[in-house]
Amino acid sequence: MLVQYKQLLLVAALYLMPTLAHAVTHDDTVLQPFNATYKLKGWGVLEIKRTVTLMRDNNLYILRSTNKTSGLASLTGYGPLIEETTFMIFSGQIRPLTYSNVDQSGVSGLNDSIEFDWVGQVARSRRKGKTFSVPLQDGVLDPLTVELRARLDLENGLQVETYLVHEVDKIRTYRVSRLPIETIQAAGLQFKSVHLVIDAGRKNRQLHYWLAPELSHLPVQLKQFHNDKVEARAILIGSSLLP
Repeated sequence: MLVQYKQLLLVAALYLMPTLAHAVTHDDTVLQPFNATYKLKGWGVLEIKRTVTLMRDNNLYILRSTNKTSGLASLTGYGPLIEETTFMIFSGQIRPLTYSNVDQSGVSGLNDSIEFDWVGQVARSRRKGKTFSVPLQDGVLDPLTVELRARLDLENGLQVETYLVHEVDKIRTYRVSRLPIETIQAAGLQFKSVHLVIDAGRKNRQLHYWLAPELSHLPVQLKQFHNDKVEARAILIGSSLLP
């Protein structure tokens, strides 16, 4: 049960792609403050409510994801899990400054963190008492800012085939493919959505994302597949971007 629960929360944490460098602008709608709420289910018994918010304080952006269990999963005592990143726009790129992913209950021991030193070109991170230090290159993001990067790329008409993301203990290359447009029902509405398939290098696993152009490419649905079977599904249930 604990292993499956952590896997499901990992899906939420990876709720979209990592990045390479592409130009963005300060007035891009994707970078305007917003909130979005998702209902995530997996393995027939687990249910999580995920709320994502983007805030801005002058030149500093704060992106936060709060995952709360509900139903039978709430009896485990886990959470809420709060994942947060701070970032700035530098030379037209998203540059993360800090990242954290913490189980506020302390039950699971989840307490990940990353500090990005762009001057020294190194990222220092911590997980389960272990520390890591890896060289930085332009375009590396964290597990939260990758969502904005992917949305910005789509808004700018770019089709990126590989992205980079710092996953606390290592930097992974994600490979992205694109399937035909599909209509997805979410939040009581229907959205023509871009369908992306992400191969994050995990054996027999793929992530599928559906992003709605009319909502500045906000994700409206996500599915995680393992051996071609759906393990988890998240669906948008509310957002400040909805009409």
